[in-house]
Amino acid sequence: MPPVSRPPASEPFRIDARPRAGGATVLAVAGEVDLVSAPELAAAIAAAGGGPVVVDLSEVVFMDSSGLNVILQATRSARAEGWSFAVAPQLSEPVARLFELTAMDGYLPFDGRA
Repeated sequence: MPPVSRPPASEPFRIDARPRAGGATVLAVAGEVDLVSAPELAAAIAAAGGGPVVVDLSEVVFMDSSGLNVILQATRSARAEGWSFAVAPQLSEPVARLFELTAMDGYLPFDGRA
């Protein structure tokens, strides 16, 4: 069986951190969140942790279980350590589908209803 391939990401992986009124840090993520890039997302969340953090995944073109695990671990850490973590409600189609298939859309805190 030939290997499965995906088309290249429409844009390279990147994370842009920006402050938001009220003291939250918004991490706008773009590109693919996978085994290679997930540690970078985890590091960005950890660097902004301790204060309110919102992760914007609206520009993510692909996310695998590695990325999902980073979001899940951040949710658990925030709850255990008493800091605020949420996912922005505007999701790209691939991320929305992943959250739906894994039932995380009912578990994760979303900004505005967290």
